[in-house]
Amino acid sequence: CQNITLQSEQDATVQFGNYQLPGSVTAFKFEDIDQDKIQGTDEDPLSGWEMTLYSGSDCQSGEEIGSPANTDTNGNALFDNLTPGEYSVKETLQSGWAASTSVCQNITLQSEQDATVRFGNYQPATITALKYLDEDANGVRDTDEFVIPDWDMQLYEGHGCNDQNATTTIMTTDMEGVATFSDLSPGEYSIKEIIPPDEGWVAVNGTCRDVTLGPGDSVQVEFGNRISVGEVKGRIEVLKFYDLDGDGIQGDEEQDLPGWTMKLYGGSGCAPEPSLQEAETGLNGTVAFINLEPGTYSVQEVLQSGWEATNGTCKDVIIPEEPENQTVSISFGNRELRSITALKFYDDNLDGVKQNDEAVIEQWPITLYKGDSCEGDPLAQLSTDDYGVALFEDLSPGTYSIQEFVPDDWETSTSVCQTISIVENSADILFGNRKKVTDPNGPPAPLPVPTMSHLGLTVFALLAGGLGALAVRRKGASRFKKGPAR
Repeated sequence: CQNITLQSEQDATVQFGNYQLPGSVTAFKFEDIDQDKIQGTDEDPLSGWEMTLYSGSDCQSGEEIGSPANTDTNGNALFDNLTPGEYSVKETLQSGWAASTSVCQNITLQSEQDATVRFGNYQPATITALKYLDEDANGVRDTDEFVIPDWDMQLYEGHGCNDQNATTTIMTTDMEGVATFSDLSPGEYSIKEIIPPDEGWVAVNGTCRDVTLGPGDSVQVEFGNRISVGEVKGRIEVLKFYDLDGDGIQGDEEQDLPGWTMKLYGGSGCAPEPSLQEAETGLNGTVAFINLEPGTYSVQEVLQSGWEATNGTCKDVIIPEEPENQTVSISFGNRELRSITALKFYDDNLDGVKQNDEAVIEQWPITLYKGDSCEGDPLAQLSTDDYGVALFEDLSPGTYSIQEFVPDDWETSTSVCQTISIVENSADILFGNRKKVTDPNGPPAPLPVPTMSHLGLTVFALLAGGLGALAVRRKGASRFKKGPAR
């Protein structure tokens, strides 16, 4: 209300100023167990969740207002003293949780309004179904019973695998025999295995499993099957192992090898292509080819780079007519190949140790022998490259000896013949030399000392029976370093 005294012929003006009162936005956080976006009576508030307020809609980066706020014990994060306008609030998802509402919510704030936006979250649950060959039909998976891949499992809502509650979710077991149903709400479910028709399979302990999930639960169910009597078919069980000692037999300390491809062929000799089936070994190093008719088959492993086979890469298998003998087990042993790196250097002080200022020596003959005495036919002979390195690659684990050539007018600081074992790891050795002091020409001019980043590599292939050599140039490879742990 404003007073005014009006004079004759006066045009008077009075002014009224107004402003919009500030408001607030509360972000409310609750556990939405049933994912219906509405807080039920048994769904509690969630504290300790980070909320960020933005000016404008859609939670645009760079438009944050102030610092994020965490929800309190009542699930509330308050942003107050806000002028009317457009805002948005974003929650920061925590590990192991999923959102049932949008993680970013927009709001138009009016004058003096205390607005609330609600965020619902739940902990997804998981069901895994394991499929295995229950050979003894006892309903329990024993350690020597194989898993079965490529087997369909269907998810149902509620218990009992009722067809009326069947979902469209069908998962197939992987190479570990596992089918995974993830991102499930807490509640009651059932899993049913789908038995292939006309293959003679029989469920040992039923085809349906009931599961009750709580928030964040992870539950595994197992299904065992066997081939029905009278329709027994053959099976080839394949084991893949790390044959460290190369004897072709898996020892107690020799581990299984997963992830190796095996091919099944009809007939002997692992031919012709294409193969009948391919499969990878699982975590326990095993894979099985099942439902095979009696006859002759062969199994081939696909050799991986840097490995050698210790008991062959192709094995013939005969599945007999007799039902009691139709499971055949075979194994493939492999071990990693190794390398030996020899570095040749000018040892000024004859201490047998290469100093940073001591030059390397190129074009120096180095010979590799099997065994520990540098005797017999050489396996390979190399000349050191521009950086003083001779690299012997693709060697079977074992004991080797390496010998350098020493001219009469040179002396050595290291053994001319050195023995080295490369059973578990690749290895490096040093050969140190210098010209004899009595030489009238004195020591040679120092060679440039290379840095590791400049190293290239000239390698000669292993000699087959001492015949022939093949030079290969590699660029950018380290010249002298420890071999990789095996």
